Amino acid sequence: MTQVHTELSAMMALHDSIKRMLPSLESYNDPFIHMDRTSLAEENGPIDQQTAKVLAELDRLLDMLERKRRELASGMIRASTR
Repeated sequence: MTQVHTELSAMMALHDSIKRMLPSLESYNDPFIHMDRTSLAEENGPIDQQTAKVLAELDRLLDMLERKRRELASGMIRASTR
């Protein structure tokens, strides 16, 4: 769970940096800001890569929970057939 939190925090920091770049509607027209935010948000850019890390960690957690659920279910079935 700690790894998910770490990766999610890193992703949110990237999102926050884009929000800081764009404090007003006028900032969307600034060519320097456009280059910076585009490099962060482009396909396979840092935000995409960080999002993939978060999703991979969540998938890992879901797999772990599914294994535990199956173990508990099989234990309950064994206990009820005794």
